[in-house]
Amino acid sequence: MTMRWRMGALAWIAAGGVSLAQTAPSNEQLVQSFRALLSSGSDTQAVIRAVSDAVRQALQQGPMSSAQAQEQLSAPAMMAMPAAAAPAITPPKTWADSIVVKGDVRYRTEFRQDHGGNNYDPNGNAEYDRLRVRFGLEAQLNDNVKAVVRLATDSIGTGGKGTGGDPQSGNQDLNNGASKKPIFLDLGYIDWNLFGPANSELHLLAGKMNNPFITLNDDTVWDPDTTPEGVALKGQLDLSPATVYGNAGYLIVNNQNVVQTAKVGGYVANDQIILYGVQGAVKYEFCPEVALTLGISDYYFNNIKGAAANNFDIMNKLSATGSTTFYGNDMDKVPAGSITNSCFPYGFDVIQPFAVLDMYPTVCGRVVPVSLFAEGTRNVLANYLSDGYMYGLTLGKAKNPQTAEVGASYCRLQRNSTLGMWTDSDRWGGGTDGAGWKMYAKYMFLKNLMGSITYFNDRKGIQGAGGGTGYDRWQFDLTASF
Repeated sequence: MTMRWRMGALAWIAAGGVSLAQTAPSNEQLVQSFRALLSSGSDTQAVIRAVSDAVRQALQQGPMSSAQAQEQLSAPAMMAMPAAAAPAITPPKTWADSIVVKGDVRYRTEFRQDHGGNNYDPNGNAEYDRLRVRFGLEAQLNDNVKAVVRLATDSIGTGGKGTGGDPQSGNQDLNNGASKKPIFLDLGYIDWNLFGPANSELHLLAGKMNNPFITLNDDTVWDPDTTPEGVALKGQLDLSPATVYGNAGYLIVNNQNVVQTAKVGGYVANDQIILYGVQGAVKYEFCPEVALTLGISDYYFNNIKGAAANNFDIMNKLSATGSTTFYGNDMDKVPAGSITNSCFPYGFDVIQPFAVLDMYPTVCGRVVPVSLFAEGTRNVLANYLSDGYMYGLTLGKAKNPQTAEVGASYCRLQRNSTLGMWTDSDRWGGGTDGAGWKMYAKYMFLKNLMGSITYFNDRKGIQGAGGGTGYDRWQFDLTASF
């Protein structure tokens, strides 16, 4: 090491064309020399010690002429010395470095069998081939703020009314002579992380967003494709081994409540219908293999009592079918038999307690995630058919190639237990007033390529004569994500 750095010192002397006795090196020469040494990849302290040793030995030997320095440079030890590595150059960041592209393409073949005719699927038994395409961008504006935009296909182009898309689905039926498929704004929101990256976080969301509330693998209140609109807060506090979650939302349901008379069915016509939602939960990790989450949500739909459902009947559930309910919810008719004046006779203040038990046992040398979940639902503002519940189980996780996941859940919703237009659109054709099982299996064939089979065995109209009628639904999906 000493010989190597002595040769380095000699090289510097020769490069300068001077001897130590002739002149002292300038500050610039010293800086350049140390930069070259530090870029060699050695430990900084070792570099400094080696330089000191080489300089000390050179001084002890006395002045050296340029000719002597050139002779030393041609020595075998000097010739064998490896060249210093060039310092790494990091290219400057551009706007493209802050953009992340995400999306998916899903092809679905679906079979439905309605054993009694219904208000949600007037075609009865049917087979569909359907496509859902989603394309989104996430832009990290700075360390704390990002903007999210996503477009998605939608079925509104083949039915329904209005200019908006189906709030519960991005599926597009393949028909109409290979017609072009409509695209809508599915997400568009700002995510401001108020405290910056940390285990404990508080996010302010504004716009059309992913659901800001904790939802289970299946949910009694929310369809997984619903992207609510408004302002929300999402927070979590790390108190290891416990994590506390708190979420709140000011979400717009409808901006124009009633367009008819000042009073509808004796109920005062108000303006905006707003969902005020609050949610709290605690997840406790007993050990790395077992965690329990307990929580409760309160969803209060302000001004919905007396609201005319026709104003936000995007999917034509009332006028197309002559239904006496709206997504399963009771309706008042003014005058009797009227469809366009149908309004909600009850308000909605939905209380939803929930629990999830996550376990990670090792089976045959592999960790198999297991999740047990359940939740209850009660609308405290309705005094008639106002309860619901759901429970289920999942095994495995289809995340990496050659991994599988299976699950089953049972759900029962009475007619006025929650707002039907936002519930799972696949169970018994959507809405409330139904009960039944959902069973599914997923398999990740390759990275980002997954296949799945889902079967619904339901009864709808369960408050009707005979406990309702049967409704079966099969879905075969192939999904590519990026």
